[in-house]
Amino acid sequence: MPDISTIADFTTFTAATNDVIAAAGHFNTPWGDGKTWIDQMLDVLADLENHYASTSEPGDKPEGKIFADTTNDPAQLKFYKDGAGNLYTIASLEAANAFTGVNSFAGITNFPDGSAAAPSITNTGDNDTGIFFPSANGIGFAALGVEPMRITVPTDLTDAVIAILSTEESTSPTTGALTVGDGVGIAGALWVGGLANVAGAMTMQAAATVGGTLGVTGAATFSATGDGMDYSPSNSGGKNRFLLRNASNTASSDTTLFVGTAGSSGGDPVVQFNVATVTSWTVGIDNSDGDSFKIEAGASLSATPDLKITTAGVVSIPATTASTSSTTGALVVSGGVGIAKSTHIASADALAVPVLTLIQNDVSEEFIEFVCTMGEGNGIEEIGVKSLTTTHFIKIVLDGSPDLVRYIPVGTIA
Repeated sequence: MPDISTIADFTTFTAATNDVIAAAGHFNTPWGDGKTWIDQMLDVLADLENHYASTSEPGDKPEGKIFADTTNDPAQLKFYKDGAGNLYTIASLEAANAFTGVNSFAGITNFPDGSAAAPSITNTGDNDTGIFFPSANGIGFAALGVEPMRITVPTDLTDAVIAILSTEESTSPTTGALTVGDGVGIAGALWVGGLANVAGAMTMQAAATVGGTLGVTGAATFSATGDGMDYSPSNSGGKNRFLLRNASNTASSDTTLFVGTAGSSGGDPVVQFNVATVTSWTVGIDNSDGDSFKIEAGASLSATPDLKITTAGVVSIPATTASTSSTTGALVVSGGVGIAKSTHIASADALAVPVLTLIQNDVSEEFIEFVCTMGEGNGIEEIGVKSLTTTHFIKIVLDGSPDLVRYIPVGTIA
């Protein structure tokens, strides 16, 4: 029997001897659907003509006809559409399949793991760039055969990690392993293991730990809660520094360290120096004591600091330590003291006599020298009826041209 590939072949072939076409009596007998055996065969042949594999395109191209083109390697499955004989490729019939146009896939599509050198999802003509799956619950992103970024989720969002694996250094806001064109919000802790340069404004609203150097070339605002910014690395035998410096050597190029509170109802802006488990010193403004500046041993400011300076410029030492020698008392000065105006010496209590003790180590001249300006100072009272036994003299030098020198006897009165 000859090959039958089209309807025309079926309707025009000639039967040879012993060819069996149908059982006797059934050739033109209608089937249950009203079609004869011949009708059924014509339908089968029509389907074969519309859907077949060939090394050449069919002559007629009805819409929806499927054509398996075996001339390509790998073979391609194609179909006709638009009623104009336009041929579309569905897919290759072997390993490398190409999809054109917009394709939709229902359900789960599985891809092999791949690697950074050969990712499983790639771009046409760039097979070493794309996405691969390095581990369970992990996604790797490859470019030029290496992995610059990986996302892993071991359990849930609490331990999810987006790792930037590139080692590119940053020399400007537009260079480095990760560059962001606009702002970055960080809700938790920020760790920086190396140099951190900030070219613009920086605001931190949580704890920030910097393991290396923090360089800020713009405005930096640290608005962390709790203890704020903590820089406390262990540096055995070394030095931890917080350096604030204006590198410009021009007029008005100042450097300001600003420590402040919100207003008169706020707390005290202070700087504290501490030797752990030993002592603390606090320096700052006492907001509750007329905004006076104080220096005090301890972790906070009180009403009795070691040194107090009011906003009017009055300097006071509230300590009540009595002086019993030149090296004791609330204020001890090893060198000279210059006083431009009057000096008042009060007694320690209401019944004691105010005392000015002047020590004269050179006994060859037993006098004390006062240098004052002519016309100033208090008058010297007369002795009256009392008798003075002179033991020493007070030498008074009054500046002038020439100086006027006078001696005042000092001794006992009877």
